[in-house]
Amino acid sequence: MIVLVLLAGALLAPGLLIGPSLDAAVFSHLGGRLLDGVAPYVGAWDHKPPGLYLASAAVQAVLGWLGPWTADWLLSLGATAGIGVAVAAVLARLGVTGWPRTLVAVGSVVLASNYLLALGGGLTEPIAAVLVASALVLALRPLAGTRQVLAGALVGAALIFSFQVLPGALVVIAVAMAGTPARGRMARVARLAVGAAAPVALVAAWLALIGALPAALDAIVTYTAAYRFSNTEYGGTLSAPVASWTLLVSLFLVAPAILGARSISAAPSPRRTVVVASLAWIAASLALFVVQGRFLAHYAIPLAVPLGILGGVGLQRVMASLHRSRALVRRAVVVAPFAATMAISVMAGVISAAMQLAAVADMSERSEAVATYVRETVSEGGMLVWGNDPRLYDLAGRSPTTRYSYFYPLSTPGYSTTGMVDEVARELAADPPAVVVDAGSSAPGQPGFLPLLINRPITTDGRDLDLLDPLRAFVATHYKLAATVAGWPIYVLRDEPTP
Repeated sequence: MIVLVLLAGALLAPGLLIGPSLDAAVFSHLGGRLLDGVAPYVGAWDHKPPGLYLASAAVQAVLGWLGPWTADWLLSLGATAGIGVAVAAVLARLGVTGWPRTLVAVGSVVLASNYLLALGGGLTEPIAAVLVASALVLALRPLAGTRQVLAGALVGAALIFSFQVLPGALVVIAVAMAGTPARGRMARVARLAVGAAAPVALVAAWLALIGALPAALDAIVTYTAAYRFSNTEYGGTLSAPVASWTLLVSLFLVAPAILGARSISAAPSPRRTVVVASLAWIAASLALFVVQGRFLAHYAIPLAVPLGILGGVGLQRVMASLHRSRALVRRAVVVAPFAATMAISVMAGVISAAMQLAAVADMSERSEAVATYVRETVSEGGMLVWGNDPRLYDLAGRSPTTRYSYFYPLSTPGYSTTGMVDEVARELAADPPAVVVDAGSSAPGQPGFLPLLINRPITTDGRDLDLLDPLRAFVATHYKLAATVAGWPIYVLRDEPTP
């Protein structure tokens, strides 16, 4: 376990050093807003299930003295290492021991923490994946009534973090049902269902109690559907390179997994059941990617579990082959394909990580510079960040003037409306922010998000619906350009509005 934690920490370390990616920044920001008493969805908007907001608030409450992002990063570290532990536990149940189990436990952590996928931590998928993997460990044991409920509860809790583990959740339930006598099947189904429903019902009840349930359903269901629709034109173009790099990065685990899948016909129970379940998990995940219309690399993090399980079974076959052959040439022939795929994955991991790191580091440096300027020159008051950089609020120590800490929900076709934008304009008029930062591009006039007051070309992923003129008019009337810091124009309130 210590080795897995150290390994995950080393691979996730860039995130701790340079700061979170956009998604991780959103989740960390929402966790902090929860601690401030702001209701999710209603007072602080996002479109993911609320699991990570709650978890982020919890770790920030306990470890916030280290810094909010550090607390969230440590949560990701524990979850990522836990994936390797869970994979090793499943393989132990299947009789896979020795170096094959150790290597795939390490490999699962390496894949789940690779920067291309994990972006330095703070994402929903590692926590969801370790919860589902833990449920699978339980499902492979003789399940008494309480264990059946617990396995279901782990599955339900995972779905509160990420819908990307839905294929794994269904597979776990199928494994838990495998071999159940017909007489006891309905009782087991009922216990699993009760367990799965419990965390979902608790969270729904909490959201209803604070008046956020309708807004949560709107964000999670309506926005997600609109986002999928907006992917139609751009999804394939944007997804193909990411999917290719992800495959190359994961090749070191895919190769032994293919060998493990080939053992399906000869595998005894329960190994055969788990091999089939792992293949079903992978196939259903690929189908889910297609349904979503776009693939992002972090969607593949949960696949570290079934790939690790299949890889352990495959490497056990390799170990048996090596034991049967003492000839050096034959051993080299067996090992060579795995060495080659390892080399390809390492090179792909380094190249893809460098590309991703450059973009995140650039955004982080700009945010730090602008936050410093705001803290030193604007004494008090709220802030509006134009674009998609919610971390700037946290770095500057300023509260958002609107519930939209990033602007994608205001520019997504099929979801954004003039009514939403008008509501934001009324909020700004009622409580004008002390400072407005145009974080929509790397420099004035450079391509980026929809322009504020300085025109620029638009780079889009489909979320480019422009209904923002009321906000531009408000900023143009009430604000003046104070400075441009790290390429981002900063506007402060005028003494008198422009007629």
